[in-house]
Amino acid sequence: MSIDDTEVKQMFETVEKMIGRPLSPTEMNTYLSWVDEYGFSLEILTMLISYCVSKNKTSLKYMEKVAIAWHDAGLKTALDVEAYLKSESEKWLRYKKILRALGLKDDDVMEAHKAMMDRWMDDLGFDVDVIIKACDECVLKINEPSFPYINQILINWYNDGIRTVNDLDKTKKKPYTKKTAPNYKVPKNYFNGYSQRTYDVDELEKKLLAHSRGEFGE
Repeated sequence: MSIDDTEVKQMFETVEKMIGRPLSPTEMNTYLSWVDEYGFSLEILTMLISYCVSKNKTSLKYMEKVAIAWHDAGLKTALDVEAYLKSESEKWLRYKKILRALGLKDDDVMEAHKAMMDRWMDDLGFDVDVIIKACDECVLKINEPSFPYINQILINWYNDGIRTVNDLDKTKKKPYTKKTAPNYKVPKNYFNGYSQRTYDVDELEKKLLAHSRGEFGE
């Protein structure tokens, strides 16, 4: 695709208005490379840039992450993007409730932790309120937010048939003590998502905790 193409020029003009400055040749070439690499239409590309601008994140590095996420999600049309963003917005509302329970900020959460929260809700089928109960128990027990620790609590509750706060109240469960539960019964595909992108959860958690304590900057 040539940068001289009328449609491409119009797209670049639209993008320049959105970000409030002229685009550099590097930015133009990078945007067009996503059209070829990820199969985006110019409409999808414009929506992607608009989405990033709305979050005040216009670096190519950040936009590339969004482009990869949209490609991995199979977004092909404007309707796909709208449905995806609606779903992501609803998901973020749930993330925020969990993060608040742990005393963390929205910017502190990392992809590995979002993937773990998704598994708690989607694969294990927990209500957010139950996850918050697990967060509270974690913080009371070890006095710091630990995603692996919360994950262990929730796996134990899953094995006990708990899905809602009502279920939790009915069991009159004693405070969680650290132990190894025999024969996990988590869903067969529970850990499959980690095979696509490998994360060092322990290392990410150390960084997350350090970030939340203000021990290092962006």
